Amino acid sequence: MKDYLEEGKKYNFKVINKILFPDDNEYFVLQDPFGIKQLLKTKYYKNYNIKINSNIVCKVDKINCTGKIFLEPEHPYYKTGKVYDFDFVKFINKKNNSGNNENIAIVKDIYNNEINLILNSSIKPIHKPEAIKCRIERIKKGKIFLSPIDDNYSFNNLIEGKSYKFTVVDICKLADNECYFLLKGPFNHQHILKKIYFKDYEIKKGQKINCNVVRLNSKSYYYLEPEHPYYKIGEVYKFRFVSIKNTDSENSIIVEDINGNKIIVKINNTLTSENCPKYLDCKVSKIKKGRLYLEMMSD
Repeated sequence: MKDYLEEGKKYNFKVINKILFPDDNEYFVLQDPFGIKQLLKTKYYKNYNIKINSNIVCKVDKINCTGKIFLEPEHPYYKTGKVYDFDFVKFINKKNNSGNNENIAIVKDIYNNEINLILNSSIKPIHKPEAIKCRIERIKKGKIFLSPIDDNYSFNNLIEGKSYKFTVVDICKLADNECYFLLKGPFNHQHILKKIYFKDYEIKKGQKINCNVVRLNSKSYYYLEPEHPYYKIGEVYKFRFVSIKNTDSENSIIVEDINGNKIIVKINNTLTSENCPKYLDCKVSKIKKGRLYLEMMSD
């Protein structure tokens, strides 16, 4: 059993305190199963009834490149992947970042928080339902992300975790002044990819690319991860050793991929520049926004 938190897994945490930081942000202080203290911002979880000295289950939602851990407590009512009825509020129509009109249904959850649902663009809603049946795709910072499962309102049939072929129809700047690839998916819906993350992929207009459907993002669009042109998840490759990065809390090395990108890899043992080989075998455990996450095969 590994003695550290792993991304995507759930653990029991004890709520040991609540503290206010100088920036006026309040946090729960949690103790993880390995005795390490973790922080959870209170403002996102006001409806969760989290109390000091209680035990809660949290998913390790993300561990970023600096090792910072982001936790997501289990929702007191909704569960990811389950289907619920959400009270209908109203329909609206507005332009998205790419300049196209979108039909949006606004629904509300049990706490009366309003949620936008992007509907199938070919459907022009006429009748106003009492409720819309939706699946919980994701919960982040206490906010739920939904996809309608009723064919009358469904945006598309993309399934998280599966790969589809997309066509690059354009490369342009959108309203946020960032450059994006505009993609057309298998159900003729438009999707976007931020270009800066995939500079090594040599993606061109008119090209067909395979993308994995990761999840719904904060704007209720699907976040897509294009297939890497060289590396595959689960495969082992040789990476050039660059340097050692040891701290009091963990030991790491820095390696380099075929494009010259530097990657930090955690190791169990202490290595030195003298006893470290020129090339190291590492397994690609994850690819996110074009960035490789690696595990040492032996150290």
